[in-house]
Amino acid sequence: MRRLIRWFIIVVVVPITSYFVLAVFLGLIPVHIGATQARDGIPVFVVSNGVHTDLLLPMISAQRDWRTFLPTLAGVAATPQTAYVAFGWGDREFYLNTPTWDDLKATTALYALTGLDRTVLHVMASAAPPRSDQVRKLLLRPEQLLRLTEYIDGSFARDASNRPTQIPGAHYGSTDAFYEATGRYWFGFTCNEWARKGLDRAGVRMPAWSPFDTAIFLQIPDPPLN
Repeated sequence: MRRLIRWFIIVVVVPITSYFVLAVFLGLIPVHIGATQARDGIPVFVVSNGVHTDLLLPMISAQRDWRTFLPTLAGVAATPQTAYVAFGWGDREFYLNTPTWDDLKATTALYALTGLDRTVLHVMASAAPPRSDQVRKLLLRPEQLLRLTEYIDGSFARDASNRPTQIPGAHYGSTDAFYEATGRYWFGFTCNEWARKGLDRAGVRMPAWSPFDTAIFLQIPDPPLN
C-alpha cells in the first residue's frame, strides 16, 4: 500500500501540483510590461466565461473585413446589430459537443488534454461585448490590430483554394460557425494560451504563460490606460 501511495504521489500528485505552481508563477510574470494603450485606439475585447477566453474584434476595420474572409458571416453580419466578431480556439471534440457546461463529460475533457484531437475555431457575430466583469477592453493601435488579425488568420486551416474550411452543420445558434483550425490543444497550449499568444503577438501586456484565463485578466488594466 505504501508503494502504491508513493507511486500515486510521484506520477499524479507531483506533476499536477507542479503544473499549477508553474501556471501561477508564469502568470504573474508580465511580458511587454511597458506597453500602453492609445486614447484613440481601436477597441478590442477579451471575454471569458470563467474558463474559456474569446477575442472580440470589430467586424469591419481597416485591417480586415471579416465578412469577406468568412462568407458565412455575410448573412448574419448584414445588420447594425453585428458590429463585432468573436474568435475562440479549442479542441475539436470538446468544442463541438459541449455547447453548455451541462454537456461536459469527463472523458471529453481528458481526451482534449492529450493533444490527440484536431482543433477548431469558433466564430460568432456579436452586437456588442457582453456586460460582465469577465470582459476587458483593449485599445489597440492599427499595427497592433493588424498583428492580432494576422495571428487569428493563421489559425484557420485552409482548403485547396486557400480558403478557411468551415465545418458543415456545426454551430450553436444562428450567428456562429465552426472552422477547422491549425495547432493541437493540450495541457501546455490551451484555449486561453491561444488567446494570450495572440495578444502577446500584438504587443499587449500579457502573462508569460496562461493555460487558464485568470492570469490574462490580471495583466490587463481596467479601464484601459491612456
